Amino acid sequence: MHPQYTMPLHWHDEFEFIRVKKGRLRLFLNNEPLIGEPGAVFFVSPGTLHRAEPIDCIYECAVFDAKLISGYDVSKMSRYIRPIITGDVEIDAVCSSAKDTVDELFSSISVERDYYELYAVSLLVKIFYELYSSDCVKVSRKKSK
Repeated sequence: MHPQYTMPLHWHDEFEFIRVKKGRLRLFLNNEPLIGEPGAVFFVSPGTLHRAEPIDCIYECAVFDAKLISGYDVSKMSRYIRPIITGDVEIDAVCSSAKDTVDELFSSISVERDYYELYAVSLLVKIFYELYSSDCVKVSRKKSK
């Protein structure tokens, strides 16, 4: 929550959504720079090297294990999530079609009303539906070579 928090270079096996609340955020995904203004949402896939530099900025992150929505390779959902994890497909780092649902996700996890975990998981599924249905998920450049 500190407004000057600089995110060091790192990666992890989980998905991450980053939302800019105030100011500007300079985000680097695999060393590619992006700038986020208030309201911007970034999608970080598992295994992506990333870091961020706030510019008079407040931002928040939601990090989650894909198993929350894809099961353990037995769920039909895994056919949509597994290709992102393996790098066969890529999520566009910026996709406005899922912004409202991401905003709703951040609101739901910050308030923690009764059963909010169930609602949050349903929103994660909806976010991936919106990413896929708006063509924000594409065959990976790494895999297409």
